Amino acid sequence: MQRQPEFKSLPFKAHLVGVGGTGMSALAQLMIHLGVDVSGSDRALGSPENEDIFSALRGQGVRLFDQDGSFASGGIPDVLVYSSAIEGGNPDFEVFPELERVHRADMLARSLSALVKETSVAVAGSCGKTSVTAWLAETLFLLGRRPLMVGGGMSKRFASEDHPGNFLWGDGEIAVFEADESDKSLLKFSPDYSVVLNMGTDHYPREELTELFADFISLAKKGAIVSQQVFNSLGEQRFRHLRTCVVTDDFTAASIRGECLSFKTLTGYRPCGGRPEIEMDGTFKCGIPQPGRHSAVNAAFVAAICEMLGEKMGSIIPALTGFQGVRRRFDFAGTNARGAKVYDDYAHNVEKIVSCIGTAREVASGKVLTIFQPHGFSPLRFMREPLFTALEECLGDDDVFAFLPVYYAGGTSSFSPRSEDVAAEYTRKGGREYLFFGDRQKAFSEMNSRSAEGDVVVIMGARDASLPAFAKKIACHN
Repeated sequence: MQRQPEFKSLPFKAHLVGVGGTGMSALAQLMIHLGVDVSGSDRALGSPENEDIFSALRGQGVRLFDQDGSFASGGIPDVLVYSSAIEGGNPDFEVFPELERVHRADMLARSLSALVKETSVAVAGSCGKTSVTAWLAETLFLLGRRPLMVGGGMSKRFASEDHPGNFLWGDGEIAVFEADESDKSLLKFSPDYSVVLNMGTDHYPREELTELFADFISLAKKGAIVSQQVFNSLGEQRFRHLRTCVVTDDFTAASIRGECLSFKTLTGYRPCGGRPEIEMDGTFKCGIPQPGRHSAVNAAFVAAICEMLGEKMGSIIPALTGFQGVRRRFDFAGTNARGAKVYDDYAHNVEKIVSCIGTAREVASGKVLTIFQPHGFSPLRFMREPLFTALEECLGDDDVFAFLPVYYAGGTSSFSPRSEDVAAEYTRKGGREYLFFGDRQKAFSEMNSRSAEGDVVVIMGARDASLPAFAKKIACHN
């Protein structure tokens, strides 16, 4: 019989501004399970592509409103919860300006601390944290544990009519959650175990990101699981208070030894089409359900975390292979009329875009055609230079890379740079033409006409819930 988690009392009534976001909707579900009276509002409440999330939230008891202050009809909440995507002049803030406002990360930390007996694992890093969070929760689940999970994506195994898949209610033993570096909110948490997968080109210069992750590691209570890149960048002294496992595919790391330091080494990777084979520590071999070398590294991290949580590697490996994936992580959308395979992916920063193109090359016998929708003007501005350098290195001679207009979700913005300007700049500077499609119909026509059997077409972009439907349209034969 499962024991029910113990928890302390939380605010009786909370309103979540932007509740349809992946992170906010996961928090809403956690708070509902903790007995909080939850309402929420969202700009996209009437958008059909978001209806699955809203329907699931309604099914769990969340009262939903347009983001126009109308939630006031339900009475005055004790607190307003918001994310970094919500601007200061939001209509919901104006209704009750005197109400306490709490950032999502603060409320998540408060909610997790209410579960007084949980062992907490916070997963951070520039790339892969959503996949690793879901994969870890699913592996623990298959090992007979019942973890609580607060994720940034929709786990396919844990999704149902009333549960989108970004939250799983556990039995009070282990809590697994994402810690976000984009707004530095990862510093709100003091987990038992901190995970840092990598440091990429996304939100901050390398020096600032290094200090941010170093501060995050300093907040861990028991242990850390980090990549060799992170370990080397932060320095060994940052980890001396913790049991630490370094995940690496570089054998030179084995020369570094400490009393509390261990290694999980990815010693082999064979693409093998859609289900690669990996080898860890020269002994354990298994097939993983997703292509891409980054998936192999993610698997090594999941194994290392499970081992630190007390599981035996002989049991971890078979459970690891049962991962069903996260939505929009190289999801197969179908085959188009020209015989090209079409995939949908959440890739939106330099490292993720490069990894996704590399993964597409593993399953393609022809060229790779990419349609990328930047997820904001500021992110595109930040990665403008490094993305160009990376694309020039990773694209094949016949590959195609195209931009869609920047996705604007509201909030403060300079509306610069525009995708068409970046595409034109890349074309001037590079040795190929970078395309810009002003609308999706043009992208649909052009990419279908340029593709052939054996090619792979990938749709990339974050935040916009309509991109999967666009990928399926490209894959449609009609």
